[in-house]
Amino acid sequence: MAEAKPDTPSLSTLEMLPDWQLIRDVRSGTTGMRSAGELYLPKFIDESDAAYKVRVSQTPFTAHYEDACRAIVGKPFSKEVTLQGQQEGEVDLSADAKAWAEDVDLAGNNLHVFAESAFDEAVHLGGVFILVDYPQAGETVTTVADQRATGARPFARLIPIDAMLAVHDESIGGVRRITSARWRDDEIVQDGFDETVVPRVRHMERQEDGTVTLTVYESDGKEWSENTDLSAVLTIPQVPILPFILGRSDKGRYAARPTMLDVAHAQVEHYQHGGRITSIFEMAGFPMLQGEGMDAPTADGPDGGKIPAAVPVGPRAVLFTGAAAGDAKAGKWSYVEPTGTIVDKALDYLATIEQTIRTMALQPSMPSKGMQNMAATTSAVNASRAHSVLQSWAIRLKDALEQMFVLFEMWEGRNDSAVEVYVNTDFATEMLFDSDPQDILSAVSLGYITLETYFDEMMRRGKLGPQFDKAREIKTLQDRGLLAGGEAL
Repeated sequence: MAEAKPDTPSLSTLEMLPDWQLIRDVRSGTTGMRSAGELYLPKFIDESDAAYKVRVSQTPFTAHYEDACRAIVGKPFSKEVTLQGQQEGEVDLSADAKAWAEDVDLAGNNLHVFAESAFDEAVHLGGVFILVDYPQAGETVTTVADQRATGARPFARLIPIDAMLAVHDESIGGVRRITSARWRDDEIVQDGFDETVVPRVRHMERQEDGTVTLTVYESDGKEWSENTDLSAVLTIPQVPILPFILGRSDKGRYAARPTMLDVAHAQVEHYQHGGRITSIFEMAGFPMLQGEGMDAPTADGPDGGKIPAAVPVGPRAVLFTGAAAGDAKAGKWSYVEPTGTIVDKALDYLATIEQTIRTMALQPSMPSKGMQNMAATTSAVNASRAHSVLQSWAIRLKDALEQMFVLFEMWEGRNDSAVEVYVNTDFATEMLFDSDPQDILSAVSLGYITLETYFDEMMRRGKLGPQFDKAREIKTLQDRGLLAGGEAL
């Protein structure tokens, strides 16, 4: 049995690769789907290669999957993802935490943009991994002091779940931690105006003595070998990789099932049916010429025999049936025009698939049918249940981001500070956003709640824009003598 290579995927990864590739192909659009050929658009029986090539080039691909999923992916980001306290203007956050939040990945992306990218990847593929690294992690840096002396700082980046070759974990101190992670990390190397792709695999592993090593393997196209210049021993006692998994699978703890896989299959069916409609239009969209009372015309073949002759059609063609022999009637030409029934039915089915795609994609955030006619209390309860899936995903994102800041601190040699991240999870109350806020304002007048609470609720409902400054507003009201002690007069 041949020795496994560094790029050998685990059994669970092999199981999930087809599903992940399906999502990638669907998201690649027209070019990707057409390039996949018979994988998604099978040939008809006895269809020639030339005819199939024409049908593929003419089959439309409309990105209903991407469009339908966009609403649910963007829902938690209708409000900015920030460090807890930032949205209130508080200043008790450390300078490091603020700097990390402003540029999470050292590529200029702040916490909100980075979180949205992670959530998008996880919703579509079922999960993503967050690597918290140090710029020198691939070089020989032995202590935290060495790292700080370079002026470097930790950063995060995403590892696509279909790039992760294998992940293993163990229970350490009662907490399950990743102890080994191996992923593809190919690099494009530029040489003048030429670019070369260097196949590369990174492997982080926790050793028996508690240290964590990074081993980098490269391939010359034939064999894999270790790049000792990029390999290193990390200065933290933990593999700095966090799983953010939304789609659970029975193939393994980290073999995530794409959450929108069924929607993607519906998109493929839409594409395939589009190919069938293209064929229907080709065959039934034009009238057929019929010769009645005559034999099929023939022409001389290459071997002296007779072969069927082509009949010219079109506005510039003139056809003759020949003279009548004896009492026989002359033949005649006529057109047989197909009815449009089959075309109408095919288009109706296409519309049904489109509606199915949209309905399936919005299920995690869509209230149940008929809720508009229910009592307000019942609507609130059902809305809460309807949004539970999306809320669960947003809460998992919040937890993953907070764990990311724990690793940031760990790289800096600290483990006593905690950063809380704000992620919008308030979806269920959207059913009540159109209700009259007068009852809340009345509670302010009666002294049951403060004006600050009223402002908070209006901001929560989206009635006050992002430019609204609660502290400034209250001070202005106080200066005008409209408030006393922060309460409404």
